[in-house]
Amino acid sequence: IQGESGMKFHGLLLAAAFVSACSPASSGSASSVSSNASTQPASATSPAPKVVYTGGGVQKLKQFEGKRVREIELWEEADMKARLGKLLGDKFTTFTENWLIEAPIVVDGDILMAAGCSGQDCPGDQYVLFIDLARDNINIQHFEKGKLIMYKEKDEIKVPEKFAADLATMKSNSAIN
Repeated sequence: IQGESGMKFHGLLLAAAFVSACSPASSGSASSVSSNASTQPASATSPAPKVVYTGGGVQKLKQFEGKRVREIELWEEADMKARLGKLLGDKFTTFTENWLIEAPIVVDGDILMAAGCSGQDCPGDQYVLFIDLARDNINIQHFEKGKLIMYKEKDEIKVPEKFAADLATMKSNSAIN
């Protein structure tokens, strides 16, 4: 990410990653998360139990703020995999394979945002996932080689002000006006 605002975004990503790495794992109901914790006693060197999204509706995703999409295995859950597959069609595999470098999930009100990109060319191949948790709606913006490709499950989700500057920076870095 380039420029002064890009540095601000990059700094926010690093800060969020640091906070996420240092905070305890999210907890949730059994219907929305699973744990692979072993039966051995926890010690100071034991990693925190892995917490993943196991369905139950997009409203359950709010509890994963600060986590990463790959970390919670979002594409692996059957319902989400089916919805994203239908939304993206034959681009679904490329989407999941190219979502390599990612920012933590952020939530503003009922809107969730997550961004991921190819490890080789973030500005040239970047995805931004928006989920309207209240209206059960998914949008994906794909910045590819200077073009914006919009995927809308229902209607276009209004991007909250909290996300507008970061989205504008991503578009600018991808040469999208």
